[in-house]
Amino acid sequence: MEILDKLYINDDFTPKEINNIMLNLSKRKNYLDVFCICFEEGSKYPLEMLESKEIIKDIYDDKHYIIVGISRSEEKALEIIKEIIDKTYHKYGDVYKVNELFL
Repeated sequence: MEILDKLYINDDFTPKEINNIMLNLSKRKNYLDVFCICFEEGSKYPLEMLESKEIIKDIYDDKHYIIVGISRSEEKALEIIKEIIDKTYHKYGDVYKVNELFL
């Protein structure tokens, strides 16, 4: 798992909360009520949304997720996904070129 330096965030996280979330995730610890918007190069899906408690599970060890956004709720996470997909489509004309925004 990798975490982007510049994340998409559309909630009222304080800078301290963001740092704590990133620290916990990098140490594979859960942070309650956080949804991660993830990109995986080569995946058949442009983006995926996982709760923080899910992304740290062993079953995801074989995946190389890049966390590109965080949110407190599923609804807000979907808004971030829509924003990223819209940006990708307008820039490249293809939603599956989302990797070019992040790599």
